[in-house]
Parts: sequence; structure tokens; C-alpha cells
Amino acid sequence: MLVVLQGLFLGAGLSSFALGVLLPSMSADLGWSLATLVGANSIGSIASSLASPPLGGLIDRRGARGLLTVTTLLTGLSVALCGLVREPWQFYLLFGIIPGLCRGGMMNVAPSALIAQWFLKKRSLAFSIVAVGPPLAGLVFPPVTAALLAWFDWRGSWFAWGGFTMLLALGPLLLVRRRPEDMGLLPDGESSPAADAGPPAGGAGGRTARDDDWTFREALRSAGFWVVAASMALVMLMPAALLLCLFSFYRDLGFSEAAAAGLLSAAYSIQLVARLGFWGPLAVRLGTVRWLAPLWGALMLASTLFFMAVNSELLAYASVVVFGVAMGGSMVVHLQIWPEYFGRRSVGSITGLGSLLWGVSSAAGPLIGAAVLDQTGNYRLLFAIVSSLVGFGVVLLVFMGRPVRPWRTPAPA
Repeated sequence: MLVVLQGLFLGAGLSSFALGVLLPSMSADLGWSLATLVGANSIGSIASSLASPPLGGLIDRRGARGLLTVTTLLTGLSVALCGLVREPWQFYLLFGIIPGLCRGGMMNVAPSALIAQWFLKKRSLAFSIVAVGPPLAGLVFPPVTAALLAWFDWRGSWFAWGGFTMLLALGPLLLVRRRPEDMGLLPDGESSPAADAGPPAGGAGGRTARDDDWTFREALRSAGFWVVAASMALVMLMPAALLLCLFSFYRDLGFSEAAAAGLLSAAYSIQLVARLGFWGPLAVRLGTVRWLAPLWGALMLASTLFFMAVNSELLAYASVVVFGVAMGGSMVVHLQIWPEYFGRRSVGSITGLGSLLWGVSSAAGPLIGAAVLDQTGNYRLLFAIVSSLVGFGVVLLVFMGRPVRPWRTPAPA
């Protein structure tokens, strides 16, 4: 769990929070527009989504140890080299493409695959613990990056984060093992084969772990799988489209730069508290995301609609609370839904394919937000468009049910 938490923490921190703090200094020093710099992040999202399916298959075949070690090292090296960039294409390569490809393994497929292999009965609890990685990064990375920027400059800050990331590559190398069965163990630390006979976490309906083990081909040909992937991508369009514009939205409401930044920091704090105090315990209590996912989607939709109603300081603070609570469920649901619905056998490949649509959503969201604001400057129109798409995703989450695995036809004797 420690290695999974580390990957989520680093992936979120480097791709979003460190860049957000260093953007103004890089723009002023290099003479690049903010759009040019942010473009590297969109390229990274696309690279991550394209890399997720093959990396998931690699994890299924070879395990996550070597992959996580290599991706963490490559991420650290490329981030460190960002301190040397002189041209936009260099930044797109070193911050966008290379870390993006690595992020497909670190954040998308490895967490679901590792937790699914090592936990069955305690899977919900394990996912709830590792899901604190991204909001924890939101609390740690901005102040540490600001301190590095004050001590050195933006180039020295990239060097420091890159070196720290490469050092953490020792974690996967030393700690990760493929499957408990490869070591003569069973999931959840059980020592008796009988312990594996019960239903997996979220295994309502009396299914056993073997009954739930879909193959990659079965998922690929299942309409249920694509409905799950589409619903997750649509709901996750909300943070992708809105996070980059919320600072300017609050500024337009009359908040100072410091106050607007404080509102966003408060949102990440609330997200962490909600994930630990509400979503995690609820996931453990329910033992399934079957009904947790629609609740999360409904709160994401409510948060987007709430932004449309904000016209005062009081409502601005209230919007931060609703947004933070809603975002607290994102990683809990996203990590758990794939192994719960499709089992352990091909969880890396299946999670990778599902993450492909999520990556497209993550890349398209900022472009949708920028296009609407560039053309109209109307935040409420943007919120309305995003609400309609998220609402469709919520409808899918409510009515899709658990995907039904196709029956295999026995081969003729």
C-alpha cells in the first residue's frame, strides 16, 4: 500500500501542484504564455491514457515491481531535466510526454492491480487508505514548491523534485511483490485456502473471486464494461474542465489572489478530510461501489450546479465545501470499481483500457473550459455545459447495474 500511495502522491503532485506554483516564474523568465506551459499537462494526460492499456497488460504478465521502478526513475529524471529547458518542445517532451507515459502506470493501472491482487475482504479499506495520495499532494506540494522557489529558482525547484522522485524509486524496487500466491500466501494476509472461498469485497450476490475474474477479451466485448468506462469519464470531466478556471472564477467574484488561492487550498483540505472521514469509512461499511458510485456522481453534479449559483462570498465558501466533499470520493470509486466488477485475473489490462477514456476526458476537459471562456467569458455557461455531461454520466452510474460476465462455451471434447 505504501508504494501505491507514493505513486498517487507523486503523480498528482508533479503534474498539477508543482507546476501550478512554478507557472508564473517560468512564464516570466522564458517569455512563454500560460497556455503554452499548460499545454504540456494536456499532452501528458493524452500520453497517460494511451500508455495505460499496454502498461496494464504488462503488469498482468510481469507484475508491477519493475514497471514502477522504471517509471518512477524516468519521471524523476525527466522532471529534473525540466530545470534545463529553453524551448517549448523540450518542456513538452520532459514534462508532458515522458512523465505522462509513466503516469499511466503509476496512477492508473498499478494502484488497482496491486491492491486487487493483495486484498479481497479488505479491498475497500486498502483503496480508501491509498486514495489519500492526491489530496495529500495538494497539501504538501504547493508550500514545499513555494519554499524551493524562494530558496533557489524555478530551475532549482525542478532539480530538487526530480532528485527526490528518483530517490523514491527504491521503494518499488525493494517492497513490491507480484501476487501473494507467488510467495505461498493468500490475499488479506490469510494463511488458509478456505479464507479465499468467500465473496470478494463488493462481491454481493454470492460470487467467488474466481467467478468475478473476467478476461481482457471478455471485458473488451462487453457493453457493460464500456458503460462503466464512459460513466466514469463523464463524471471526471468536471474536475478536468473546472480546476484550471476556478482560481480566475473566484477572482472575478472579487476575491484577492491570496483569498482565491486560499479557497482552492481549503477545497483540497476538505477533500482529504472527506476521503478519510466519510468516503473511506462508507466504502468499508458498504463493501462495494455499486451504490457508492452513484452517490459520488450525484455530489459531483451537485457541486457543478452549485458553482452556477455562486454570487456572494458566503456561497463561494459553501461551494468549496461541496466541491471538496464530492472530490473526496473520486479516487475511492475509480480505483475500486475495476477489480470489484471485473476481478483480479486481468485487472491491469482492464483498468488500463478503462483509464483510456478517463485520460481522454482529462485532456478534453481543460480544452473545453478554455474554449468556452475564450469565446464567451461566461463561467455559468461553462458550468451548465459540464453539468449536462456529468448528469448523463450520473444517469449511467445509477442505471447500469453490475456488468454481467459472458458465459464461456466449453470447448468440444
